[in-house]
Amino acid sequence: MEQRLEPLFTPWKIGNCEIKNRIVLTSMGGTNLLGWMEVNHFDKDGARFIMEVAKNNCGLVLPGCQPVYNPMYGKWLYKNEKMYQDLAKWMPEFHKTGAKLFVQLTAGFGRSFTISSMMETLYTNKALRVLAKPVMDLDKITAAPSPSPNRWSDKVPSREMTVEEIEEFITAFGKTAKLLKDAVICLDGFTGFTPVQYQLIEELMRVCSDIYVTVTMDESQELFQPGEKHELFYLSKKTTAHFLYMIKDNGMEEPEVIRVGEEIEKTRFHDSEQLGHLERSLFRFPVKAYHQGAVEGDDREEAGIYHAVLHRCIYRNLRSDRGCTV
Repeated sequence: MEQRLEPLFTPWKIGNCEIKNRIVLTSMGGTNLLGWMEVNHFDKDGARFIMEVAKNNCGLVLPGCQPVYNPMYGKWLYKNEKMYQDLAKWMPEFHKTGAKLFVQLTAGFGRSFTISSMMETLYTNKALRVLAKPVMDLDKITAAPSPSPNRWSDKVPSREMTVEEIEEFITAFGKTAKLLKDAVICLDGFTGFTPVQYQLIEELMRVCSDIYVTVTMDESQELFQPGEKHELFYLSKKTTAHFLYMIKDNGMEEPEVIRVGEEIEKTRFHDSEQLGHLERSLFRFPVKAYHQGAVEGDDREEAGIYHAVLHRCIYRNLRSDRGCTV
């Protein structure tokens, strides 16, 4: 094998899931496992194609996106439990290949939904639109978070979804996930969540095995107290406080708190005292100047003074409209 191709066959990880190589089958039309633009069912033809791909050393398979609401016939994906049972019978054979399978759930396609000439005719004719609704509800299929023109047709606009529809889809995501009760969800890198996202998370909390949420906060902070808006870790504290509220509201056990970063030698700046001190001290009060070693280009006193002035300058800008020059 050519050396330049070796990285293709290097294992890699997404969280704790190890994928044997970097060959990935991306989502394509016709590769859905649970049907697309037809009655939802375990699609044996799609499964046969995916199995052949996996047998030919593909590391990760991504079937076509699976809407939680079927564009055809208006059926919710979670209501057909038989197809999940059929999928469960097929999976052991797939796992023998060593490949991984990620099924992507989607609420729909909004303005990106491909509109054919036949669909344009149905939508622009009010009588036909009413007659076709039980089979193809274009008004709902093309709905989007905000009103916008369709990408493929100027005759079929995408209306704004209602609050009730958003809640309906959130519930559907949760019920679909319920069919995989042992799922573990990790939410990492968020600075906070929107009200709709919290609704979805709360629905998932009721059905998933575990949910891990990471927040950035130093050890001196009260983990579940919201705090004041001007505080450095306000968004993190607001997030943890809201999660604790949802946990109590649903009668769940107190969350386990896992702290990382307390052992300096395991942090990202363990080999740089200056950067480590900056991360632990910047925006903190009272100001703690760095004196353990010289910052390159400065003596110790100058570094400490600069650090203190920088703190006060930033703090003043946060509290007033006055400028500050360092």
